[in-house]
Amino acid sequence: MFAQVARNLDKPRVEACNDEVQAGSSDAGAGKGERPMSPTTREPGGKCIELPATAPMIRLTAGAGSAGQKTWNIRRPVTLIGSCRPAHIVLHDKDVSKAHCVIVNTGNEVLISDLHTGLGTFRKQRRVGLGVLQDGDVIVVGKTRIQVAIQMPTDSNEDSGWDVEYVEPTKYSKPFTVRLEHTDQEWRIEDAVVMIGRHGGAEIRVDHADVSSRHAILFKFANAPAIYDIGSRSGISVNGQAAPNAGLREGDRVALGPCTLTIGELHAPVTKPVDGDGSSAIQTDSAPVEACAPGETEEDDPRNAPGASARGPEDAAEIFKEISECLSFSKISGDTGGVLDKLESDLAALQENIQISWDRVNAWEICLSEDASKLDKKKMGLAAREEELDAKEAALRGQLHDLTRFHEQIRDREQELAAQLANVQEREDNLAKAESEAAKREEEVLRRAEELKSREHVLAQRWARLQSTNCANCGKPIRATTPGGPSA
Repeated sequence: MFAQVARNLDKPRVEACNDEVQAGSSDAGAGKGERPMSPTTREPGGKCIELPATAPMIRLTAGAGSAGQKTWNIRRPVTLIGSCRPAHIVLHDKDVSKAHCVIVNTGNEVLISDLHTGLGTFRKQRRVGLGVLQDGDVIVVGKTRIQVAIQMPTDSNEDSGWDVEYVEPTKYSKPFTVRLEHTDQEWRIEDAVVMIGRHGGAEIRVDHADVSSRHAILFKFANAPAIYDIGSRSGISVNGQAAPNAGLREGDRVALGPCTLTIGELHAPVTKPVDGDGSSAIQTDSAPVEACAPGETEEDDPRNAPGASARGPEDAAEIFKEISECLSFSKISGDTGGVLDKLESDLAALQENIQISWDRVNAWEICLSEDASKLDKKKMGLAAREEELDAKEAALRGQLHDLTRFHEQIRDREQELAAQLANVQEREDNLAKAESEAAKREEEVLRRAEELKSREHVLAQRWARLQSTNCANCGKPIRATTPGGPSA
C-alpha cells in the first residue's frame, strides 16, 4: 500500500485554468475562487489584442493514452506552464519551476521559450531555449510529456502574392531597444521572446528587491512588441496604468515596481559585429567574462606572453610580398644564395609567429572554457537556490493556509462560546425573575397567615365573651355545646 502511495506521489498531476476548452476530463483543475488569467493582451490605448482568425490553433495533450489524459485548446497569445498558480497549465511536479516555460502564439507562428530553468524544457529530445513549435512536436516539462497539435486556418493557406519579405520566426524584423531609466543600462532586443526579472539568466535583468525573479516577458505579437506578466509580486503598469498584459510601441514606459523601462526606437536589422576573439560586440547588462582565470595575474595572461608583439598570421601577406620582391631582385642581381637565406629566415620567423599565435589561441580557449564552466556552475547553483526558495515559499504558503484555517476554526469556536454564554445569561435572568416571583409569593403567604392569625384571635375573643354571657331569661351562664347538642 505504501509503495502505491509513493507511486501516486511521484506521478505528476496536471491542472489547467478553467477558461480553456478542455477535452477528455471532467474537471478543469482550476482552484476554487481563483480568477483565471485573461486570454488576451491589451493594446496601447486600452484595447485588447486578440488572436486574428488566421492565427494558428493549438491543442496540447498531456498524458496521452493514460487515464489522466488532459487536452487543452489554446486560444491566447501567451500560455504559461509551471508548478503553481498563476500558470495556465499547472504541473504538480518537483522538477517543474513555478514559472517554467511559455508557449507564444505570435499570430503567425507558435514559439516555445524556456524561462531559464535548472532542468530545462525539451523538444525532440533536445533542450530548447527559444524555438518554433510544429505540428506533432512533443515537449517534455519535468516528467510530463505534452503533445502539440497545430492547425492553420483555411484562410491562412491562400497565396499572399509577390514581394513577401521573409522574417525569422524567433526574431523581430525591426529590433528595438529597452532602457532602464536613471541608469546607463540599455538592451537591444532582437529575439521574439525575452524574459524580464531579477534572475541571473534574464535577457533584461533588473536587480531590485521589488522585481520578481521571473517578472514578465517581452514577446512578438504581429511583429510588434508586447509584454505579459508571468505572475510577479509587484505587477507591471504601462504609461501609469496597471496593464499586466499590453501591446507596446515606441516611447511607452513600463513600470516594474519602482523600476521603469522605456521602449526605444525601432531599428532596421543589422549584423552583429564580431571581435577578433569571436565574441559579440553588443552591449549587455551582464559583466564581461575575464580573460584570465581567477587567481591568475596579468603576467600569466597568454596575451601578455613574450613574443605577443611579434607579427602574426595576419602579416603573412606582407611577408610573402617581401619574398616576391626578394625573388625579383635575385633574378636581376643574380644573388640567389642571399635570397634563399633571407627566405629561410623569414619562413622561420613566420612559423615561429604562427606557433606563438596558435599557443595564444589555445590558451584563450582554455581560459574561456574554464570561465564558461565556472559560470555554468554558478548558474546551476543559483537555479538550485531559486528552486529551494520556491519550495520554501510553497511551504510557507501551506503553513499560512493552515494558520488561516485554524484561525477560522478558533473564530467559529468563539462564536459558539458566545452563543452559549448568551444562553447561560438568559437562564440566569430567568432564574432571577423566578426567585423574585417566589419571594413575592412568600410575602403574600406570610401576609395571609398574619390575617388568618388575626381572624383566629378575634374569633377566640368572641368565643370567650360568648361563654361568659348569662341567659337573659333565667340568668344562668350560657354553656357552649357541640353543634346539635343541648344548650342551657
